[in-house]
Amino acid sequence: MNHKGIAIRSIEFVGIQERPVRLDFTSRLNLIYGASNTGKSFSLKVLDFMFGGAGPLPGIPERNGYDTILMGIEILGEGLYTVLRSTSGGAYKLYKGLWNYSELPSKSKTLQPTQRGSGEQSFSGWLLEYLELSGRQLAKNQSGEKENFNFRELMPYVLVDETSIQSERSPVESDLGPVTRPKERSVFRLLLTGTDDKSIIPILDAKKFNAAKSTKIEVITSLLDDLNKKLEADYPDISDLRAQGERLDESLEKVKKELKSYQSNSAEMLGKRSSLLKIIAQNKERADEIQLHLQRFYQLNSIYDSDINRLESIEEASFLLSLESADCSICGAPAEAQTAKRQVEEVLKSQKSALAEIQKIRLLQSELESTISKLRIELYSINEELPASEDILAEIDSVLEAKRPEVGSYEASLNDLLSQKYHVLRGLSLLNQRDGYLAKISEFESVKAPGKKDRPDLTLPGASSLEFCKVISSVLSAWGFPGEHIVSFDNDKYDISIDGKLRIDNGKGVRAITHAAFKVALLIYCRTKELPHPGFIVFDSPLITYRDPLKNPKMGDLAPDELLLSKTSVKSRFFSHLESISHMGQFIILENIDPPENIERISNVEIFYGSSGGGRYGLFPMLATA
Repeated sequence: MNHKGIAIRSIEFVGIQERPVRLDFTSRLNLIYGASNTGKSFSLKVLDFMFGGAGPLPGIPERNGYDTILMGIEILGEGLYTVLRSTSGGAYKLYKGLWNYSELPSKSKTLQPTQRGSGEQSFSGWLLEYLELSGRQLAKNQSGEKENFNFRELMPYVLVDETSIQSERSPVESDLGPVTRPKERSVFRLLLTGTDDKSIIPILDAKKFNAAKSTKIEVITSLLDDLNKKLEADYPDISDLRAQGERLDESLEKVKKELKSYQSNSAEMLGKRSSLLKIIAQNKERADEIQLHLQRFYQLNSIYDSDINRLESIEEASFLLSLESADCSICGAPAEAQTAKRQVEEVLKSQKSALAEIQKIRLLQSELESTISKLRIELYSINEELPASEDILAEIDSVLEAKRPEVGSYEASLNDLLSQKYHVLRGLSLLNQRDGYLAKISEFESVKAPGKKDRPDLTLPGASSLEFCKVISSVLSAWGFPGEHIVSFDNDKYDISIDGKLRIDNGKGVRAITHAAFKVALLIYCRTKELPHPGFIVFDSPLITYRDPLKNPKMGDLAPDELLLSKTSVKSRFFSHLESISHMGQFIILENIDPPENIERISNVEIFYGSSGGGRYGLFPMLATA
């Protein structure tokens, strides 16, 4: 069966003035053991740092001068890689293949330590995506609020330091306390079930709810106090406000009716006055036009008289000249023999023309005199009507002027009543607002925070925990752990009980080996169920039960349960079992105790001799003494 997983293949420290320091591992079982204070536990801290730990690394004198770390890793199914990071932290460089520092190729990929945006990939994100854990979400508290899953959440399951393996707490939980406990348990639940908490809809957290509730009540109470001060200052007697409002409504209605009646009468008079003003203006304008026309017509009539007089003179002269013909009184010549006959005919024609023109002018003059007569009659009529109209207008103005104080009184009363009404309405509005505040406070006080029954179910499924406990039992049996290996899961402590005894109630040596069994069993369980797991585990001092009290006086004497364990074959069977399941994952064991005989047959072994000599001093070379 092909599993996804990571295997650590090497660690290398380099510095400009220093020779490189390197540790190599196989992808199966590895043991580093030897003297104390030679860098075994430091190696685990280095691995934690290289897998995204913020640092800084412990400032041991031996690492002075080394500024760069290389970690070789195998990504199962993908290939070999070398990861480079400065001892000061920061981003990573990723190289394809396993390399020594001196042989690094020029081509690399930069990976950020944490995912902060979509533009650049992080080392953590790269590993999560490979393990098919990218985008998972975990409940971070009992209310179901969630956070994105991070590769660092897996470190307690793959990098188990000496303090954690001996601690009196669940293997699932860190030393950060209750705040991080719900999320740490969510990580374990995800590993055991393969299901994250993305579907959970969070409820209001009780503490946050109560804090928000208190804040809201405090704010509304403060607003209520300010409002009561306004009421006390502006409305000494608030009990009569509603009655005042009703009385004011009645008075306003009465004044409005009176004002409306006055406005109706006034509107009628104003309409009449407007009509009179229009008529007077039209009559005056017409009288002026008639006067102008009469003046022009008188002038025209005078011209007609003058023309008639002129034409009558012509007619009279023509008459005299046109008398009947006779013999000349001087010479006695007969009329037909006289030479002026032609001129007389011309005079007669002029006489006829003059008479015709006089007749035409007299006709026009007659029409003109008729028009003048009509205009004079119209002018007389206008002059008769104007004074009467002006008298009526004056009377209307007098009446309106007399009523002006009355309308002023109406308007003043109306404005005063409206002002009082506004004051009352404002008071009523403040009362309504006060009632609203009191109702809100009552409402907030009556609402209770979500209880435990409202919380999402974040417990471990019983079927999964039961199967997991069976795997732990098989691991303990394979290791030869004393007892019947009856394992159960405690949902309150999130830890296991073995043969009826809670794991954390044992001595530190028993806690260490059972902690290791818990983490190994989880790897086996995930592989069997085809669930994601990083695929490697590093244990620091899981077999401290087999310490020599004389060589380790600071550890104290063995407790009774530790003494019982020390007399079993757990130490040898521990390594044999890990080797037998190393096809499922990689194991790196850091120990101070002497390993079983012939351990090299089943494990890659690195010995740190310390000052006793005989081989490698430790992770770093021994410092020169002054």
